Amino acid sequence: MMQWDCGFFQPDRGIYTYITSGITMMSNAGIIAGTDAALMFDTFITVGMTKDFISSYREASSVPIRYLVLSHAHGDRVHGGIARGSAASEYHGL
Repeated sequence: MMQWDCGFFQPDRGIYTYITSGITMMSNAGIIAGTDAALMFDTFITVGMTKDFISSYREASSVPIRYLVLSHAHGDRVHGGIARGSAASEYHGL
């Protein structure tokens, strides 16, 4: 089984990612933050994982998440979307 570094990462200024790993799968999501707004790309399979990512992001940045883009309709990308609550004001699917 392939091993992944899991957790919250900031690979560059304004770029944030969160990687999780379960028994049978790996999942990731990202946030791109500008000066006035941020875009979240995908959520996770659970609300808890998505909330953990949003919480970690909010500790690292005060830029509000205004947009959520869902890459596709698989559960590991969309089920955590319910956690978005007030985290994003516009939602888009590709």
